[in-house]
Amino acid sequence: MSSEQELQNCDIRVALKGDRYRDKIDDDESTQKVINGTSDILVPLSNPNSPSVSRSLGITKFCFAAVTAFAALIAIYPEDVDVNMLNKRRTTEIQLKPSILENLASLEDPTSEFETAVFWHIPKAGGTAIENLYAICSDLVVANEIGCRAASRDCEHEDFLEVFLPFKRSPLRVVNVDTTNPDGLVRAGNLGLAESNLAKIVFTSWLEDASESLFDSVNKGRVFTLMRHPVDRAVSEFYYLQDADWEPTYDPKSKGMTIEEYVEHGHIERNWMVSGLVKNFQGEILQADLEEAKQLLREKVLIGLLSNMEESIYRFDRYFGFHNIERNKECFDNIIHDKGSKTNRHEHPKLEPGSSEWKLLAKVNTFDVQLYEYAVELFEEQKSLFNDAEEGG
Repeated sequence: MSSEQELQNCDIRVALKGDRYRDKIDDDESTQKVINGTSDILVPLSNPNSPSVSRSLGITKFCFAAVTAFAALIAIYPEDVDVNMLNKRRTTEIQLKPSILENLASLEDPTSEFETAVFWHIPKAGGTAIENLYAICSDLVVANEIGCRAASRDCEHEDFLEVFLPFKRSPLRVVNVDTTNPDGLVRAGNLGLAESNLAKIVFTSWLEDASESLFDSVNKGRVFTLMRHPVDRAVSEFYYLQDADWEPTYDPKSKGMTIEEYVEHGHIERNWMVSGLVKNFQGEILQADLEEAKQLLREKVLIGLLSNMEESIYRFDRYFGFHNIERNKECFDNIIHDKGSKTNRHEHPKLEPGSSEWKLLAKVNTFDVQLYEYAVELFEEQKSLFNDAEEGG
């Protein structure tokens, strides 16, 4: 067995934001050694009664030496060590769920005429603006909640699909489905929404459900999203839900609360993005959930950032071949640059990064913060997908 293979067997994980080094080592007796430092290095501790304890002590000693040497190297030369290296290896080894893996196109897969664009809608992250941009400015047929919630429809009892205009004075065109909840996705899938190719974009917050109910290995979904820093998103949600009595999550009890009180009473959303990507809304979010969410973003999602809206929209347009937004600049400015109506916008006080409230919200959303930071890295990496288009003029 090579040293590289032995090192992989050690299953070392480096967590950058730990407060000390810890290495747990398989041996005849379960041991834990603590080394003072600034990062965590973990080697899972085997059950002393399991067969793994009888493995060759040569492997065990190699793991011990590798972990100890790596910890010492970081302590002495922290700026020279790629502490993300082993994390990236672990991330690439994660197996995504079958429906995600098979029914959602990978970023670099060739496009197919059978695919449908899917926007993963993160609340209070600019998703409504994206809906309006493509449904109104670009005149694309969309599938969201409006197809079933418009006053003129009772789509739950309809056994067919059709495109219609839900509002008399709006060019908005939708399919008579609701893709914003699991039951609606099942109905849309049973009616063959993906195969029909009626909707140019499906908007949903339920990505795994969409992959299971709407799509298959031929009629795939191709995913894009717009992301916002979790603390900014949490602040926006906090103030928005105090007044938005039309929302199912409207929370009048929060009016007059401070952010600290809101968190203390358990009202604040916690790690919504990671929870949504791995579909874990009940149990505790673990490091493994974060790693799965990272892998899903890396393989399957074209990233946009609310903080870089114009570049994000440029990439969406080029990647999917949506209508060039320059043909309707006024509409674009009204929606993106807030020069027109303020639909779904809500003015509120800003939090200063580093303030006690900011730190509190970052703490309760620690996995989402890490996922967002990773998404920012991916946003930079994904620039390479558009280099050829830019060089070609």
